[in-house]
Amino acid sequence: MSLKMIVATGANFEIGVDNKLLWHLPEDMQYFKGQTEYCNVVMGNNTFDSLNLKKGLPNRNNVVLTTKTLQVNKMVRPQYNPRYCAYFTNNFKDVFNCEGTIWIIGGSQIYEQFIDYVDEIHWTQLEKSYPAANKFLSDKTIGVMIKEFDKGTRIKQCYDEKSDTSFTINVLKRIKQST
Repeated sequence: MSLKMIVATGANFEIGVDNKLLWHLPEDMQYFKGQTEYCNVVMGNNTFDSLNLKKGLPNRNNVVLTTKTLQVNKMVRPQYNPRYCAYFTNNFKDVFNCEGTIWIIGGSQIYEQFIDYVDEIHWTQLEKSYPAANKFLSDKTIGVMIKEFDKGTRIKQCYDEKSDTSFTINVLKRIKQST
């Protein structure tokens, strides 16, 4: 089993505004789907709400870490208790008890909770900055990405004509474990 993170950021590590993405890049969304489909995905409540899908992402085992009560169906496994969320973070391998990949898909707090455990980061890096953003990767997450992961392998260089946005999709592999 492996634990991976998938994230898209603006030039200043922006990830959203008011629990919504700042961009719509079909090529990046296709990459996200291709990586996470038929896998386990872990997200926070705000990310889950932003999907507008009561069943969660299709063809995935959805786990939502939250302290709120969610109106969901059996396709989504909410974890409400903050203590359990902490236990889950530290013992995710036992909790999932699976051979597949677990994807950490956001938001900022969830990335920060799991950054010390992920083996690989799939990072879409946009060349634009977004002044309206109010959600960013935390300083801790950025620090670990810089100190403990390689510079990354560029998977794809892309340009979205409709939004006039250039971006790269990179895969960073852990080279040093947190102490």
